[in-house]
Amino acid sequence: SGITNLQQEGYNVFVDVTAAWCITCQVNERTVLYTDSVKDFFKQKNIKLLTVDWTNNDPAITTYLQSFKRSGVPLYVYYPINQDPIILY
Repeated sequence: SGITNLQQEGYNVFVDVTAAWCITCQVNERTVLYTDSVKDFFKQKNIKLLTVDWTNNDPAITTYLQSFKRSGVPLYVYYPINQDPIILY
């Protein structure tokens, strides 16, 4: 998967599961995730941001959400190298 590949390249991975119709997602992206300070922090900490778009209810993304006992977005998951993923609330 993309997460595994990035970790093998030496990156921690932050997954943003979002959708165009999700107002909370859009606000979080504009006010936090895609700000210069967060981008700089991710770069300093060797974190790659992976955005997963569930706008069209992709079944593979639905399965991913369900694997974290979620039925909707937003979902934020941090994958530190060689550690279990961490759900961020």
